[in-house]
Amino acid sequence: MAIVSYNLQLIEEPGGGPSFYNRAMAFGDGFFESIYADAQGCSLWAYHLKRIQDGLKKLRLELPFAPESLLWAIQDLQKANGLENEKCRIKLIVYRGGSGTYLPETNAAQVFISLQKLHENMRLLKHSKGNVGFSENLVLPSFATGLKSLSAQSYVLAAMERQEKNLGELLLLNEKNEVCEAVSSNLWWFAKQKVYTPSLATGCVAGVFRAFLLEQLSRQGIACEQGCFAVDDVLAAEEVFTTNAIAGITQISQIGSKYYKSQFVHFLAEAVFS
Repeated sequence: MAIVSYNLQLIEEPGGGPSFYNRAMAFGDGFFESIYADAQGCSLWAYHLKRIQDGLKKLRLELPFAPESLLWAIQDLQKANGLENEKCRIKLIVYRGGSGTYLPETNAAQVFISLQKLHENMRLLKHSKGNVGFSENLVLPSFATGLKSLSAQSYVLAAMERQEKNLGELLLLNEKNEVCEAVSSNLWWFAKQKVYTPSLATGCVAGVFRAFLLEQLSRQGIACEQGCFAVDDVLAAEEVFTTNAIAGITQISQIGSKYYKSQFVHFLAEAVFS
């Protein structure tokens, strides 16, 4: 076994698992998925699978098995942990194998899956706790890939900023001062009988629940505009909410000194979760 230095101590790399030196750690060379699962299975799996396949294509990664097999692996992991009937957060990490420098030695992908028991049901409308503000210090780069990259340092810093400011949520802007998203959710608002959400061109993540909700809005004949919007557009809204694959829909009650209604958001949650 190879000897490595970990926290200034010389130790042997563990066998049977991923090496301490891997491209996920060294370069953030991969992406991840956060998936909600319960006794009914993996929620929105078809949308997750599509984003996984998009990620593989964009990063030129090659799985040694069919992507559809990932669902079986998740189910096996749930059973092995005795959590097949519990609410869980599944964390699926896909990264490039091998070593190399910026130029990889291979495009063969490695997959790591873990899970965590949850105590909340995704299929409920939630309300943000506390006030919500806009980030003053963080600029979200517009990579425009829509992936949940392993290089998520911008979101780590945003989560820290949110805590430091004691906010219920923090809304992020890109280098053009366009509204992008929240720390770990996509952003939406309702004004004049129309729904708005930042387009992927702003650099926001192509959220799984975002894709699902866009389809639901279209099916119900509710107008929705994706575009590049300023802070004032959000502040002028009647209602504001966020979505992600774990929390579902979260209504934002307050941004700064302005309070927002929740009538449409309640209607939407009932329509989506019924």
